[in-house]
Amino acid sequence: MSAHNRHRLAFTIVELLVVIAIMGIMVALLLPAVQAAREAARRIQCTNNVKQISVAIHSFISTNQGLPPGLPDCSPVASQWISGGAQMADYTATCQGPNWASNILDFLGEGALQDLISNCVLTNKHACDDCEHADAGAPIRRTPSEYVCPSAQNMSILFGSQDPAVDGLGGTVGGSGSVAGLENLAKGNYAANFGQDSYVNSAVPSMAGMPGVTYDKQNAGLFEVANIALSPAAASSAEKGNFKMARQSGVKPQEVTDGLSTTLMISEVQIWDSYRDVRGVWSCAAPGASAFLTKTGPNSAMPDTTIGCDPAISAGDPLRCIENQTNGQVWAAARSGHPGGVVATMGDGSARFFVDGIDLRIWQSLSTRSGSEAVVAP
Repeated sequence: MSAHNRHRLAFTIVELLVVIAIMGIMVALLLPAVQAAREAARRIQCTNNVKQISVAIHSFISTNQGLPPGLPDCSPVASQWISGGAQMADYTATCQGPNWASNILDFLGEGALQDLISNCVLTNKHACDDCEHADAGAPIRRTPSEYVCPSAQNMSILFGSQDPAVDGLGGTVGGSGSVAGLENLAKGNYAANFGQDSYVNSAVPSMAGMPGVTYDKQNAGLFEVANIALSPAAASSAEKGNFKMARQSGVKPQEVTDGLSTTLMISEVQIWDSYRDVRGVWSCAAPGASAFLTKTGPNSAMPDTTIGCDPAISAGDPLRCIENQTNGQVWAAARSGHPGGVVATMGDGSARFFVDGIDLRIWQSLSTRSGSEAVVAP
């Protein structure tokens, strides 16, 4: 073989650079497609999750002739705007049962977790704020897999070193702070439709007509605060008892005069990875926790106003928020990790993807159960 032929068996530097450039271009072209395919798979899983939750809710309806109560509340009526905890020093929300997400666990194949919560309310006053430390079983320190969206941000809070006994609420674990007393509460990514206005104006019918409250039934969603009476036994035992499960106190299907197929049921919320922030706490009915409202649109640029907000969130972050612990004028948008919108189910269990730019009037109309709006779901 001649020296010339031996030379032609090797790449020149220019040829090598061209090959590297071509490979770089191919990777750059393929990477977005791979990422898009992965997100498509995650969105399918998220859609499957909300469908499973909706099926569980319909199984609950078949058994109890109504939806699960958004939040059973036997506290004094004037305090029923409080969706936080019994241990808050200045609050009197001393008698609250399991929220909707804690009341459907047996229909999700989580019977053991359901039993722990049902047993907890026998000896504790507040299902959200007491049950997480009721016994060694720590009944609500675990997030069921159906309550986790694979596209969600801040996933470390669910699968981090604390092994899903994740950060909860309170200035310091075991101490006072932004929302004192709510420590180590597990977080998830799905919330129920509590209406189109603030929490107190959309979801607390027992407070209609009270000073500062403009509750209007036409603002109400599929879920709300259910005012339940103390049982005679509970009246003398610090509001403890299984009566707080209140499984037949939720909204009845016949009350949904707008139709289940055109009324939002379940959508998504985003977690903020902090024990000072309520958002994502699936056992709590607070806005941004297991409740969303349509006062603002999906993934709204407007900040959420919640009962527990981490003040360290920067002004430019889409999850920045405002804290209000004084009057129930709080709300939180449906939010997701999916580009361009949120996954949601309607009251009939059908799942849809709603884009961020949906007209706010349509989005709000879809959230009310008896608003009589002439709107067809997109």
